[in-house]
Parts: sequence; C-alpha cells; structure tokens
Amino acid sequence: MPNENSAITMKPDHLPLSLGPDIEVTPLGLRFHGEPDFKKWSALGRKIGQALRSMEFVIGDWLVYGEQHFKSSGGRPTNCDYDAAIRATGLDYSTLRNYAYVSRRVTLSFRNDKVSWTHHRAVAKLPPAKQQHWIDLAANHEERITVRRLRTSINADRLVSVEELTTPPCDRAIITHIPPINRLTLWWRESGGRDWLRTRSKPQLRNMLVDFREVIDMVKAIQSEFQLRPDDQ
Repeated sequence: MPNENSAITMKPDHLPLSLGPDIEVTPLGLRFHGEPDFKKWSALGRKIGQALRSMEFVIGDWLVYGEQHFKSSGGRPTNCDYDAAIRATGLDYSTLRNYAYVSRRVTLSFRNDKVSWTHHRAVAKLPPAKQQHWIDLAANHEERITVRRLRTSINADRLVSVEELTTPPCDRAIITHIPPINRLTLWWRESGGRDWLRTRSKPQLRNMLVDFREVIDMVKAIQSEFQLRPDDQ
C-alpha cells in the first residue's frame, strides 16, 4: 500500500459528509436537518443499499490499485503490507485480504450486480471463462442460486439440485481434520507465507502464537503418540 504520507485517512475534518441540505453523514450516524420528505428519505435508502452492496468491491479495487501502483522500499508490490489500509478503513487484515483477492481475480467486466459479492468470492479461484459461466448462471437462473449451491455446483462441475444439498443424517460425512487443514493451508498460501510473516510485528506474532496454541498442542500430541508406538502398529 502507499506509504503513511500518501495513504488515505479518515481525519475528523473530512467529516461530516453532506448528502444535501437536509442530511449529512457523521462518524456516529446520520444527522437530519429539518424534515426531509419521503422522496428524499427513500432516495437515501437506495444510496445506502447501493453503497453496502458495492462496499467489498470498492475497497478491494482500492487495495488492488495500491498494490499495482505503489512500491515498497524494496521495489516490490506491497501486497502483504496492509497496515495503511487497516488504519484507513478500520477493517482487519483478513477482511481486506479477501476483498483484494476477489477484486484481483474477478475483473469488473465479469461482475454482475444481480448476485452478491460472496457469489463472486465463490468463483474467484476459477479461470475467467468459468467465472463468466457460473456468474451468468447464478444471475439469470429462474431459481435463486444460493452461495452454498453455487460452491457445490462448481465442485461437481454441474448445477446440483436443491435436493442434493439436503443430505439425510445417516449419509452425512464423518467429520475429519482434512477440511480445516485445507482451509488453513489456503490461508497460508494466499497470505504470502513466510514473506507475510516478515511484515508482522513482534506483538502480532505473539498473538498468532496464542491463536495457534491448540494447533501446536495437537501436533505435539500426535508426534508424542507416534513415537510411543512400536513400529509394527
């Protein structure tokens, strides 16, 4: 992201933001001057809805622009250094990273405002042609395609029926360690791994060790049990 001097910040003197002579946005909410009529009140609701629906993409596009146009002192894109963005938006690193990932992967020409950002997140891992196929299908299908159904359909490489999503209790898969490990591995790869760790402060690393304490204990337990078992077991 840009350096501290060039980062976008939300200083108090930048607010409130006027929405006309009757309404302004403050850090703590809306302030009404006088009594806006129903037409202005309804128009404001539409503006708020549009802003909320586009927020993830707007922030993601802003982050991607920063990655592409501003370099760190080492001369490489600062795609792992989100400190300026965290200060500017108040959002955490994981949220910002997800926004940027989807904006980077799903270009503006493939997006469709008939489906949610989460639908776009589901197709982000796919090549462009596949993205277009699934987004168009979700946006134009006669039935509402939920995110869960979309993800399951992508994995099956076909549109699954609603009935297929409802599995009887006796047929439910046994819970294993594989899905959470796969998610953790994906997070590690997308975050930048060791390169990302080098951008973290010592307090941040200390907090991560606390978060991973149970995982570390699990690994130690498995290693200990393995060492205790005879070779023939």
